Amino acid sequence: LKPATEWLTLELSDKVLCLAFAHFQNSDFTKSTQKRDGSYYFGFQLPENDLLLQDFRSRDKSWDYCRVAIDFLSTNRIPLGEMVNADALVGNPKNDNSKYCLAKKDEICLVYLPKGGTTEMDLKDASGDFNVMWFNPRSGGDLMASDIKLVRGGSSQKLGQPPADADQDWIVLLRK
Repeated sequence: LKPATEWLTLELSDKVLCLAFAHFQNSDFTKSTQKRDGSYYFGFQLPENDLLLQDFRSRDKSWDYCRVAIDFLSTNRIPLGEMVNADALVGNPKNDNSKYCLAKKDEICLVYLPKGGTTEMDLKDASGDFNVMWFNPRSGGDLMASDIKLVRGGSSQKLGQPPADADQDWIVLLRK
């Protein structure tokens, strides 16, 4: 058996995967299958439906996105259980689906940009320098640098442009 903290982290990761870097959440597949309570229903009219499912290959993409998400969290030692919703720091005080931010104050921030592009980050209450790295939630892999590599706390800062595919979803990792 794993320690309770590992189970908690896994459960929390599972719940936050769709918020932190919801390429999966943003996909047409998910929009057509997610219910209001957050669970997924694949319907009874599809060939591989919930009633007769024998072949999980129809869910292959969703498992890939989850693997990429879990790899990202573990490889980069993201303290997800210690982070809180900070959407207001990226100009989203209404917590709509335009962009997301999870933060551990004055230490680390994850910004998810579902439509790519860029954003500003309110670092007025933070001190010190933060490294800026980008992550591709569609394919996974290593963190990438872009045009802005460092931002300083104490004011609002531009995070720069994604390193490629600027119209696709990206995660920006800010870390001291």
